[in-house]
Amino acid sequence: MTGPGFLLESAWGSATAHAPRTVSLAAGLLLGGLAQRSRLCVTGALRDALLLGFRSPLLYGLLAFALSAVVINLVTGGFRLGFYGQPGAHTDQLWSFFGMALVGWLSVLIGGCPFRQLIKAGEGDADAGLVVMGMFVGGALVQSWELAATAAGVPLYGKVAVLSGFIFVFAWSLFSREDKTC
Repeated sequence: MTGPGFLLESAWGSATAHAPRTVSLAAGLLLGGLAQRSRLCVTGALRDALLLGFRSPLLYGLLAFALSAVVINLVTGGFRLGFYGQPGAHTDQLWSFFGMALVGWLSVLIGGCPFRQLIKAGEGDADAGLVVMGMFVGGALVQSWELAATAAGVPLYGKVAVLSGFIFVFAWSLFSREDKTC
């Protein structure tokens, strides 16, 4: 292991495949700078596309990032169309939809998609920093408790976690709304 002692590397699973650290750092700094400069937000881009049509600058940034990812994967030979043969991918579209719907609902409540929260945390926004730390803790718990989907599908406890998340977010939405009836 060449990294710091507090960072552990997996010996098996999807976490074993990664780019060299210098390439990852350089790409992260470049993409982070571009995303920060353009104020990229997936949730905001979709919101603006629905409200403004295809005149949204945020939508152009999102499309540029997606197109760049496709082109880079085509050039490096990493492009595989579809879900079959992808590490960790499954074909259960219903649970994919539920999981992403939960992420979308939370994104609306916290004021931006997870990527935007990462950018805002890098700018010094303490609330966004707490969101990012929550994402790290949540990701660690999902992996530790084996709630994440694999090529075999979504485990039962993963489904229970998603449904519990919907119940929690629904309750949070009800109890934290402002009463405007007065």
